[in-house]
Amino acid sequence: MNNLQGIYRGWYQVAAVFVLQMLCLASVYTAYSVIALPIGREFGASAMVQVLGVTVTTLSAGLLSPVLGVAVDRLPLKWLMSGSALWFCSGFFAMSWTSAMWQVLLVYAVFMAPATVLLGSMASAGLLSRWFNHQRARALGVAATGVAVGGLLLPPLLQWLIELFQWRVGLRYYGAALALVMLPVAWGLIKGQPSAAELAQEPGVDEHHDPKHRTQPKALNL
Repeated sequence: MNNLQGIYRGWYQVAAVFVLQMLCLASVYTAYSVIALPIGREFGASAMVQVLGVTVTTLSAGLLSPVLGVAVDRLPLKWLMSGSALWFCSGFFAMSWTSAMWQVLLVYAVFMAPATVLLGSMASAGLLSRWFNHQRARALGVAATGVAVGGLLLPPLLQWLIELFQWRVGLRYYGAALALVMLPVAWGLIKGQPSAAELAQEPGVDEHHDPKHRTQPKALNL
């Protein structure tokens, strides 16, 4: 059903984006120090080199954004975001087999950076802008809070896995756990292009609060 129990289906897209951004962006940025510390210690990397992961990710994402933006416009978002989620989770397995800090940075550039674009603000804004006209800002705002929630929940989870299994095995368990959540969400909920009937079900703006429908004051005849 397109509108289950009176809930506009666009809000399911918001929920999917919330989860994907929570798991992806918080894992890459907020939880980075949890990953970099044990890896840098094992590889004898300096503090400066250890913090380069976020820098490399940001630069790579910036360089990739124009190309990935074209993909967002032209390719089905369900396939694009599902594939990106799988690619992102594979990055944790790739990182677990690294033997030098430069390889870790390469993983962030190749695996994590494109995922932050395709599961982050660019693809999310492209998706939600297709589903919302009247409540677009609200939908984007709700979805963006996923990053903050992930920043609160994921670093302790990742730290616990690393302490319990050591960082290599811990990263593999973490990547597998993310895949078990992200793939069903991306494939099961994302619908990149709503139909006209679905768009018609979006709740409208109360005309008493919509500037377009406000009654203009009449001029006084003096």
